[in-house]
Amino acid sequence: MNQMVPWRRKSVVPRPFDELFWDPFMAFADMDRRSSAFVPATDIAETEKDIIVTADAPGYDPKQIEVSLENGLLTISGKMQEEAEEKGKRWRRRETASGNFLVQFSMPQGVDEEKVTCRTKNGRLTVTIPKSAKSQKRTLQVEEE
Repeated sequence: MNQMVPWRRKSVVPRPFDELFWDPFMAFADMDRRSSAFVPATDIAETEKDIIVTADAPGYDPKQIEVSLENGLLTISGKMQEEAEEKGKRWRRRETASGNFLVQFSMPQGVDEEKVTCRTKNGRLTVTIPKSAKSQKRTLQVEEE
C-alpha cells in the first residue's frame, strides 16, 4: 500500500453503537500508524529508451539512500536515525516517517545495468535505467517488391 493513510483514533475498543457492526480485523487498522514500516511511494514509467523509477523519501539525505541494480533486481533502501527526544519535550502527535526502508523491483530483460543514474531533488529520488540498444524498439521499413 503506497499511499498516505489518514490518522485514525488509536483506540481499538469499539464505541457502543459500533459494536453491532464491529469487525475484529479493523482493530489492526486503528492501531498507531507509526508501528508500521515506512514504504516510499514509488512510480515506474517507461519510455522508448529508459525505465524511470521515482520514489518519495522526504527527509532522507542522499547519503542515507542506497540504490543497486543487480541481475535485473532494483533495490532501493534508506536509513534514517529517529530524532532523539529532547529533555522536556513530549510528542503530542507524530506522523513523520523515519527509520529504515527497503523496496525491490524486478526489471525487464534488456536493461543496461552499467549506465544507471540516480539523483534526488526535494526529497524525490529518480533512478533512470537505460534499455540496452538490443532491447529498444525498432521500426522497420516495409519495402515493396
